[in-house]
Amino acid sequence: MAARPDERQARVGADRSDAGDDGQGRRSGARSGCATGDGPAASRHPQLDRADRVRQLRVASGPAIVAGIGIPLPLFDRNRGNIAAAQAELQGAQAREAAARLDAEAGSRAALALVEAADRKAEAAQRTMATAEEGYRLARIAYQAGKSPLIELLAARHNLGVARGVILDAAIARLDARANLARLQGLTITGEAVQ
Repeated sequence: MAARPDERQARVGADRSDAGDDGQGRRSGARSGCATGDGPAASRHPQLDRADRVRQLRVASGPAIVAGIGIPLPLFDRNRGNIAAAQAELQGAQAREAAARLDAEAGSRAALALVEAADRKAEAAQRTMATAEEGYRLARIAYQAGKSPLIELLAARHNLGVARGVILDAAIARLDARANLARLQGLTITGEAVQ
């Protein structure tokens, strides 16, 4: 069987430089079905190295072909774990940031709704107070004219006190709602920026 020209050149080169031969006549890197490049996709597949050569052995009388395959095993490559941990930590921080942003937006919307509800409650309390004052005034006039008993005057006065309590409760709820909204917006209750 005749040798191919590249095998003859390898054999002649091996015979000439036996002392200077590093044991790798021809070497080529091949990846098992993946594209070359640096990046996460490239590091997922093992890189295969193929080396072959033709040498004239001194012990035997004929040429010998030596071939080898090298597969790097990342047994002590801990940097990939650190990179994955850093990426997971980054994703966790981004998720916490998004959750905090959504919480702040939801809190701001809820605070706006509470302010509007407190304003409506205060307006209703003002109307209730006006009605109670008018009822007390009419009950007092009727009592002074002798047309209504004392119990009706006392009931009208009690209703006036209850209406004043409702106004105070509405004012406190309005103040609390506005203070909460200002806190969520980073402002003071007067609307100035917090420093």
